[in-house]
Amino acid sequence: MLDANPKNVFSDPPPEQGARSRATGAERARAQGLDAGGRRTLVDLRSGERGVVAAILGGGSLRRRLAALGLVKGVGVEVDRSAPLGDPRAYRLMGYLLSLRNSDAARIVVEAAPPDGSERHS
Repeated sequence: MLDANPKNVFSDPPPEQGARSRATGAERARAQGLDAGGRRTLVDLRSGERGVVAAILGGGSLRRRLAALGLVKGVGVEVDRSAPLGDPRAYRLMGYLLSLRNSDAARIVVEAAPPDGSERHS
């Protein structure tokens, strides 16, 4: 007699308990309700591309930490390099390199940098 509910031997095995998600930093930020609303974030910039910080989404502790590092509205930021697996990435601002996880960079909304380089550097 055939089993009424045969197991599909070709289906994917269930995920292991405690397995880490492969979601990107931007996906995690969106899942936490921190979507940039179609605007570009630091994560969206490619290596060598520049932008100006327009806003920082999220809680006060992240905002305070980034402000202490000089990452505030109006500051020019350039993507310098990224780790071999893409996370974290290094950003050049105000004459130094700042390394940020993609999940934190996904909360920083940027605008296109003006061509004359008139963004704030201090």
